[in-house]
Amino acid sequence: MSCIFGLFCIFATMKRFLSAAAALVAAAVALAGPKYVNPVLHRDFSDPDVCRVGEDYYMTASSFKCFPGLPILHSRDLVHWRQRRDNG
Repeated sequence: MSCIFGLFCIFATMKRFLSAAAALVAAAVALAGPKYVNPVLHRDFSDPDVCRVGEDYYMTASSFKCFPGLPILHSRDLVHWRQRRDNG
């Protein structure tokens, strides 16, 4: 009888532990901020180079479509990129 009671205590303790672990994981996910899905860019940008200017990020990459020239993309968060179409 004590063996069954001991197993019950182990399972009850395990259940509390898993509930606490699930709460910690949920809190960590909430603190992680917004989610994004890879790939961030849905085109082939081979050999990318990124530089930061203030709070802005600029990226260029090898391109055979923009020959002669390179595409320049702009982002503020390294997730949402827009291709620049002007010189300014």
